[in-house]
Amino acid sequence: TIHRLHYFWRYCRCCGEIALLYAEDLTYFVRRPHTFQPEMNRTMDEISRRDCYTWFGIMPNDLRRLYDHWRIPDRLQAPRSRHWFQGEACFIICLFHMVKGTTFIDMSQRYFGGDPRYMSLMHEAMIDHLYDTFYHKKRCLPRVTA
Repeated sequence: TIHRLHYFWRYCRCCGEIALLYAEDLTYFVRRPHTFQPEMNRTMDEISRRDCYTWFGIMPNDLRRLYDHWRIPDRLQAPRSRHWFQGEACFIICLFHMVKGTTFIDMSQRYFGGDPRYMSLMHEAMIDHLYDTFYHKKRCLPRVTA
């Protein structure tokens, strides 16, 4: 009977250690959902004059002219994806990324908020728009020599 009591004690102790290991794993390895800051500075009206000059090196009225001259549509669809984005937000994020070279994670945390995974899709959508609107037509035009 003493052996059964000793066996039972060892069994309870092992079960307790397994339960503690499981609880420890839950504290370290459970993935908590990450919350991003709310989206901000996604339109030209939300960007202050000082930030516009600091970020892009141009004044807000020149930024609007560039937006008009690049013929940005109201909505852009990301290539190879079903996501649609506002054209103005794609323009601002793409231009900021090209001028500053900041990572999308840093851009999300410090400047624009929102999910940084979508910023790469917005950047791709803007680059595709610029290519389709301007660059591919340049190669198709015949050369004119005077």
